[in-house]
Amino acid sequence: MICYVLNLKRHQARLQSFLQQFDSSDLTALELRRFPAVDVASDWPQARALVYEPALARLAGVERRGFRQTHAEMPSMGGIGCALSHLCIWLDILYDAAAPASQRYLVMEDDAILPMCLLASVKKALQGVPTGWDILLLGYRSPRPSMVTKHTTHVDIWMFQGTHAYLISKVAVRKIFENGALPLRVQIDAFLSGLAQAKKLKIYALPKRLVGVNTKRWVSSIQLDYDFEHSHAELAYNHPFEMASGSTSVEDLQRLAALRARYGVDRLREGTRPTDTAKKTRVGLELRSNSVPC
Repeated sequence: MICYVLNLKRHQARLQSFLQQFDSSDLTALELRRFPAVDVASDWPQARALVYEPALARLAGVERRGFRQTHAEMPSMGGIGCALSHLCIWLDILYDAAAPASQRYLVMEDDAILPMCLLASVKKALQGVPTGWDILLLGYRSPRPSMVTKHTTHVDIWMFQGTHAYLISKVAVRKIFENGALPLRVQIDAFLSGLAQAKKLKIYALPKRLVGVNTKRWVSSIQLDYDFEHSHAELAYNHPFEMASGSTSVEDLQRLAALRARYGVDRLREGTRPTDTAKKTRVGLELRSNSVPC
């Protein structure tokens, strides 16, 4: 498993907070890559070229009103940057020639709250998830909560909000780009929900959230003010929107690849190689002497 964290260059405090959590968890066994999130304020011409014109018109309406009418609508320019950032990570995964087709990736945003034993919890949870999954949400919100009992091992997802922590397979990434990922039409979680409803993706979630969002410390640079928005409109979550048909065009893939190359991918942690086993044992004992073992 390989980890990605999505982080704007100007949000160094968020990155350091995330790394402190990462280094205190059992995720240290994994490689960690950082994608500097797309900053649309700096790169609007390149970003705009990857957005559907009607979606830009709807965003202009949201900016005038100060609230959305459906969850699928882009809430802000930051929402475009967020969506493009996840797409750049998926493209990086698609082009990861060194990794096998079966490779799994853990994608996280920098405001995620990481439990100390996240990797152990994920490995245990995967035992109850059907094979052939495309995306496994480690934390999410749903406008239609599912019935969960103590025996529930997974939840079949058709509609969700939140992309702060999820597992994704290399096969899933290919499916996403084969089903009109670009140009952007809606928020990225709404797009994935649409693919799940169309049975193009198998998205599951765990009955108990493993990863939360640190909303107390970090203010969202994407979403609108919750109280203001909900006092002016009852957001529709199942409002139909235009889904693209067919594969993402070569031209849009080239534009996205240029954006990905412009920002680059940093390797922040190498993970534990087989030859590091003895060293990891010694260091691990020191690091976890004051912590709960996984």
